[in-house]
Amino acid sequence: MQKDDFQELVPKILDADLIVFASPLMFWTISAKLKAFIERFIVWLKMIYIHL
Repeated sequence: MQKDDFQELVPKILDADLIVFASPLMFWTISAKLKAFIERFIVWLKMIYIHL
């Protein structure tokens, strides 16, 4: 488990009507930080939907 603020964001993400991801383009792709966040977010979503 990583020690960061991701777990604190989860309830806010669930309550949101819309989530906007924005990042400067670096070498025609998103930043490494946003990519890492999206990858963790996708894993987290998969865990939720498996338990439904």
